[in-house]
Amino acid sequence: LGWACSELGDQIKSYLKNFEKTSDDVKKKLKNIYGVEYYENVISKLNKKELFELVENISNGVPIATPVFDGASTDDIKDMLDLAKFLIQAKQHCGMD
Repeated sequence: LGWACSELGDQIKSYLKNFEKTSDDVKKKLKNIYGVEYYENVISKLNKKELFELVENISNGVPIATPVFDGASTDDIKDMLDLAKFLIQAKQHCGMD
């Protein structure tokens, strides 16, 4: 899960160079990462400066937290890995595609 979050940070980092031109892509990626409900209730209300700061803050990795005894489900982990395209890269690296 940590690798997926790190990879997502790298993907987000690529948007920082041309933030004005890629803001729609950034918003789409953030909606995928955080989910539609959180995006609509919180992130969509940020102004451009705040949105840039958020992107800058997560560019080294998307922070996550799961309770010790009630952590992320297998499906949650798989979804994050899929979002980060980590499984595809790992399969290609191992010659499993």
